[in-house]
Amino acid sequence: MTPGQKKRIRGRLLAGMLAVCVLATGACLVLKRQAPHPGYARMAAAAQTMERLSAAVRGYKQDRGISIDPAADVLGTGLIGPDASAVVTTMGALASKRTSADPVMAALCVRLLLEAGVTAGDRVGCCFSGSFPGLALATICAVEAIGAQPVVIASVGASTYGATDETLTLPEILLLLHRDGFISEPPIAITPGGEHDTGSNMFGVLLPGDFPDPETVYARIEALGAPMTNIPEFEENLTWRMGLYGDISCFVNTGGNVMALGRNDRGLALGVGLLRGRGSAHPDAGLLERYLNLGVPVIHLLNLKRLVADYGLPYDPPALAGTGAAAVYYQTEYPRALIAAALAAVLALLLLYRWPERCCYGHKPYRQDRE
Repeated sequence: MTPGQKKRIRGRLLAGMLAVCVLATGACLVLKRQAPHPGYARMAAAAQTMERLSAAVRGYKQDRGISIDPAADVLGTGLIGPDASAVVTTMGALASKRTSADPVMAALCVRLLLEAGVTAGDRVGCCFSGSFPGLALATICAVEAIGAQPVVIASVGASTYGATDETLTLPEILLLLHRDGFISEPPIAITPGGEHDTGSNMFGVLLPGDFPDPETVYARIEALGAPMTNIPEFEENLTWRMGLYGDISCFVNTGGNVMALGRNDRGLALGVGLLRGRGSAHPDAGLLERYLNLGVPVIHLLNLKRLVADYGLPYDPPALAGTGAAAVYYQTEYPRALIAAALAAVLALLLLYRWPERCCYGHKPYRQDRE
């Protein structure tokens, strides 16, 4: 075979490989389908449990004479609080709070935990501020649906429209849900939250008004069997928290507690959803960075607009997503047999490209005179 013949044959082989790739890609796009996620059953179970928990919270509010504002809580979840109260720490986005209250968030949390490698029997460290009661319930429902153990440290402070009813804070919600048998584990510790995790910007400091004093609220929480812990020193607080969490397989943060984000909100730069790597032991680093630095996967539930977009969910939904109906319950599957056949064809063409004389039996090998 002459060099010219080899060149022509190799050109045809390259064209064949390109044709196979283009045709296979087009066929895969046409034949792809949405199939239930492997965790579909656990995702649906978590969402259904969150519906029951939301109903229980609505009952607690009714028992305490707390009205649900239909203009703010348009979905009627009972998980949206007022925009001003004694426990408000910062301003929050109402649309994000409504998004977080949809039970589909429990399904999303199951998916994130499975992607993080969490399995039955694992311990999952949970840091909950009062800003997103919906995400706190979603996380607990998801962890329990997998069969893992939630190890929860919850704080009182909340951004606007979160668990901001000063007569029913997030720690109280979680303690009542445990008391009434809705969740398996109570919080292992309660902190004030807010500035420096001490509540120093709460109770009329951020929003002046006729609010109760901290002792009244904290005493009510302690009456449910959960003593308050106030550790103002940053490093000491971190050491205490990590000691309580112990050996965990995953760390989940909801909201903006300073102990999770670190000083100056360092953790915001890490992104949202499932995080791996990029950890740090910097003195200002919070739990997010420190667990990443230890090789522990982290799930950061904040910036809801971006988080739900990554999984095909609506932001500020006009109605609750039906169980099993949202995009998060499904994953795209492509025809594996077709892909395998296309790869085999390309591999065969590559072998012929390497030895073109093998595909042209009518030609004798070309030998160049060396005399």
